[in-house]
This record gives sequence, C-alpha cells and structure tokens, in this order.
Amino acid sequence: MKGLLITICMALGMVFASDAYAAQPSLQELLTKAHTRYAISGIQDLSGTSVKVPEGCVLVFQEGAKITNGTLVLNNTSFEGAKHCIAAKVSGKQEELDTDYFDLTTNDKTAIMKSIVNTARKVQLHGRYENVFDNIELGSKEISLMGNGATIVKTQNANTPAIRITTDNYVRIVDLDFEIGAGYGIQKEAPRTGQTRLSLMIDRCRFKGTSNAVQALLQLVSSREINITNCFFEGSNQTIGIDRGNAINTNVIGCMFSNLSYGIKAVAVHTKEDKDDYYTSYACGLNVQSAVMLGCTYGILIEGNDSFFLNNSMIDFCTNPLVIISQEGANISNNYFATSTAVGEYPAVITIRNNPAMTADNENKRIILSDNTILGHRTTNCYGIDMDVESIDCTIQGNTFDYFTNYGINLRHPNTGKGWSTEKLVIDNNRFHFGRFATKDNFVNMYGINGVDYTGGNSAIITNNYAIEEQYDDKSKDIHISTQMIKAGDSYSGNYLSFGNHDYIKETLKGDVNKQAFNASRMNHSRMKISVTIPAKETTYSIKSPMPGESRLIVSVANNPCPISVVSTTNGTITFSKAVTNKDVTFIAIIEREFNL
Repeated sequence: MKGLLITICMALGMVFASDAYAAQPSLQELLTKAHTRYAISGIQDLSGTSVKVPEGCVLVFQEGAKITNGTLVLNNTSFEGAKHCIAAKVSGKQEELDTDYFDLTTNDKTAIMKSIVNTARKVQLHGRYENVFDNIELGSKEISLMGNGATIVKTQNANTPAIRITTDNYVRIVDLDFEIGAGYGIQKEAPRTGQTRLSLMIDRCRFKGTSNAVQALLQLVSSREINITNCFFEGSNQTIGIDRGNAINTNVIGCMFSNLSYGIKAVAVHTKEDKDDYYTSYACGLNVQSAVMLGCTYGILIEGNDSFFLNNSMIDFCTNPLVIISQEGANISNNYFATSTAVGEYPAVITIRNNPAMTADNENKRIILSDNTILGHRTTNCYGIDMDVESIDCTIQGNTFDYFTNYGINLRHPNTGKGWSTEKLVIDNNRFHFGRFATKDNFVNMYGINGVDYTGGNSAIITNNYAIEEQYDDKSKDIHISTQMIKAGDSYSGNYLSFGNHDYIKETLKGDVNKQAFNASRMNHSRMKISVTIPAKETTYSIKSPMPGESRLIVSVANNPCPISVVSTTNGTITFSKAVTNKDVTFIAIIEREFNL
C-alpha cells in the first residue's frame, strides 16, 4: 500500500517516513508532539517563516537533510545525526547549542551565529569559522562559549571586533583560537557601574594578530571584575595585546605575550564623569601575575590607575619593558626585566614618569619595586630605572641591576613648574653590577637635581646599596654609588640621608705590574641638610656637628645668599662666616662624611 507509514517507538516515539513515494510533510506538519524523536530528511525550506519545535524534542537528521531559509524556534531541543544541517536562524529557549549542526558557510552565516548566541546559554564551537564572527554581541544574558580548540578568523571590518560584550552579566570564553586580521578580537565595553560584578572569564585562548590592521586583540573599556588566564597574545609590532582603558579589577594570570606594540596598555581615560579626578575610580586594580612577554615594543605601559600589581613575571627583550606614568599605588616584585638592543622612546629598563599635563596632585604615589632583576641589553644610552623624583612614598629595594650603559638608577627632575615634591623616597639594599655595556662609572646617579619650582616636604633615604665590579672585555672602571642629591647654588629644601652604601674601586698593586688588580671596598658617605641662621650682629657662627665623632666631614652651602664661607669643621663643631653685617642671614648647609672600611 502506497502512502505514509508512521511508526512510533515506545521510548520517545521516533517518527520517520518509510515510503519514498509518499508526499514529504512540511516541518510544521511533522513537529506536532512534545518529547518526541523526529527523523528529518530532505530539504526543509521554511520560506522565511518561523517554525516552533515542541518542548524537549529530538531532531534526527538523515544524510542530506537540511533546514533552510527562516527561523527555527527551539524549546530545549536536541539534535542528532548528520552535521551542518541547519542553515536557518534559531530563537527560543535553549540551554546549549552545538554549532556542528549549523551550516555557517552560507551568505547568512553571521546572522545565524548571532541567533545562536542570543538563544543558548552554552555554545559549543567546533572547527574553523571564517569571517563568521563579526561584531557578534554578547549582551543579554550569561553565556559560555566553549571553543574545544575551534578557530575564529576575522579579516574584515577594521573598526569592529569578532566578539563584542556589552554587559556585566557573566560571560565565559574558553579554549578558542582567534586569528585577527582587522579590528579587534574581543571587545568588552559595559556601562559604568559601582556594583561589583564577576563579569568575564577568558581561559586557554590564543589571540594572534595577522596584519597591521589589528587595533587590539582584547580591549576592555569600563569593564568590571575580569579574569584572563593561560592565554597567548601574539602579533605584529603594530598590535596591542590587551588594551585596558577604564576597567576595574582585571586579573591577567599565566599569560604570554609576543611581538606586540604593547603587551598590556593600561591608560586611564579621563571623562567628564570623573570631574577633576585624574585617578578615576573606574581605572583601578590591574593584577598581572606569572606573565611572559617577549619582543614587545612596550611590555606594560600603565598610566593614571589606582592599584597595580606585577609579580613573578618575565618581561624580556622588550624595547620598553615597563613604563609607569602618574600611577597611584603599585607593587612590582620578583620579576625579570630586560630590554632589547633597540633604542625606544625611553632610555631605561623601567621608566617612572609624571604626566606633565597634570598637576602635582597626580604624581606617582606608593610605587614599590622590590626583588627584581633589571638588565639592559642596549649598547647605547640605557638606565636600569629612570625615575622622576617627584613622588610620594616610593621604595626601590632589594633589586639587582646589570648590563646598563649609564646608571643603575637615574633620578631626574623635569622642571615642570607645577609644585612637584618628593616625600619618603627610599632606595635600599640594591646590587649594582659592572655590566658588559657600561660606559659610565656612576651606577646610582642622584646628583644635580635642579631646585627650580621644586617645593614641598622632601625626604629621601639611600642605604645599604652595593656596587659590585664584574669585568668584561678587559674594561676597567671604578664603580660608585653617587648619592649627592643637590649641588651648591640650588634653592632647595628637604632632608636626605645616605649611609651604609658600598663602592668598589679598582686599584693596582704597586711594584708588580703582572699582578691582577683587586677591588677595594669603600663605604659611601652620609649626607644631610640643615637650615642655619647667622644673627645680624655676628660675622661668624658655630654649630655642633650633626655627625658627632666623625673624623672626616665635608661641608658646603646649598644656597649662598651673601656669600657664606665654611671656616672650619674641627673639634665637633662647624663654623661659618658671612660677608654682611647688621642682617640675619639664613642658608642651607650640606653636611656629609665618608670613610673607608
């Protein structure tokens, strides 16, 4: 008997057609019962309409079957059988969708993918997606994209991302490869909010920029609470790995960066919402742990953020490994920093600057650099740390410096005229090695800070630092720790102490030219400044030595108003004379001492 033979299985009721000569029912006619298995064969053209699937059904696709040209409204639907069998959009209620069942080679592939992520809470991705993801928005709900090693390729539209996230709802992206030739890989831009939100996790993903048209592999704007773990970022020297504008509490853990313009660029964006606060509360909490960065123009550049943590990382052979600008709060410890041989914008392994366009309220505050290894591989001008001294409560402690050409630490004053000041700067227990590229004798340069427009309660302590000679290529130089913070004639006020620092000075044994030179250790001098007033009726004036018991004192005058002369430094007193009478004269005296061990 010709006609349609329907068989219903006892378990779920498998419905299928067994007569090849029977008229093929439409999909809407076929799908009539919930929790039923339906065999789909042939081409089911929806003609631009929507077809609802009853709740809990299983669609079993026969070889060559396909649903096209419309919208399939799902309701906890499962799929089995042949793959790539849906060339239609989907909507409805769905916990999970596997893209293996979707044909994403059609002209409507981006629209189909948008419908998939708008429908399911979990999306299983497989294979390679060539320009399928273009401005695919995740914004209406919590969602997980499970990559399973799939690859997203984007080569079109330089101003759009492959994936755009516009919500602080929880989004999870795992195990995906991104090959980005234009625009962005992932872009997260959510409305500013003061409410804590665990909003985004990206894990085990690889981001590769394949052309100079890439803006950034990952861009975060006004984004809260993000974990980026075990990811790879690589590309051309024009590509930013992570571009983090105003974002809050971003963890970057166990990630690797290679051949980028910036491994991480974290520059706060000052908007009208921040009023006069350069340190916007919407740019804070960048935490980088166990990162590896190789061959980047900038390893990390951070400006105007609150709280920055960089620990246990290797930023190696980068032109500018670390640049910090007007940063409030940073703990940088147990890292390895090394420059490439290229000459970059800044002449140092680590650069600490203040934005000259800002006021003194926006200077660096509470920057701590401890227990790092700091190397420069350039044969031209290269410091270990090049730091604006206008800062508050900063510490450089326990670091090892090597392979620099000029100074291990260079303290500079840019004369901005904005009332900058130094408060509580501590440089302690650092080691300075005679590097193979060194061209200067001084390894800690703190000399000649110009006092013009330099005000405030200033203080610095330089203690227990060591210069250690290591000879390379038959070079022979003295190694000094120079801590002279000011020079005569500077109109400068402040308190500086320097003690316990060790120079290593090369000396030659007399009488035997064949003997090797040896290192003589010299403990560096202490230095302090005091204010002295000679009364009008006096032409000479004596004070007790602020360094009692020292047999060798060097006394000079910082500001010399009349002028002032140093008469003697013996018997525990220091005597000054002035060239004018009938006038009180106040000046700053610099007292220092040094002795050999």
